[in-house]
Amino acid sequence: MVFGTFAFVILNGIRQWAKNNNSPELTVTSKIVTKRTDTQGGSGNTSAHTSYYVTFEVQSGDRLELKLDGRNYGQLAEHDFGILPFQGTRFKAFERQKRESYDESSCSPFDMQHYFLKYLPKPPSVSPR
Repeated sequence: MVFGTFAFVILNGIRQWAKNNNSPELTVTSKIVTKRTDTQGGSGNTSAHTSYYVTFEVQSGDRLELKLDGRNYGQLAEHDFGILPFQGTRFKAFERQKRESYDESSCSPFDMQHYFLKYLPKPPSVSPR
């Protein structure tokens, strides 16, 4: 059972890594909508591990949550505007811009909905109760 879970996690990681490598690298104008952390462990004799996530909103209104390292996470603030290069679910960078330089016409004409459907993992389905 433990080996199966471990193998599943590793295979999913490899699959996402390969999918990211095959995804086009996009650069879009975006806004940081929210930030969140997920801390696991830290009880008893185990060490804690924190994962950092930032949700970006692009011109079309689509949102994209990307995992970041702690250093990049700490340098970003909600409501920042800027240029976001990313590849699949892989965060590349975020170049903050002055608010007045946020120009909707500078956004990539690429259809973000098509990108989300093709390259990003599908959210889990939730059945109504």
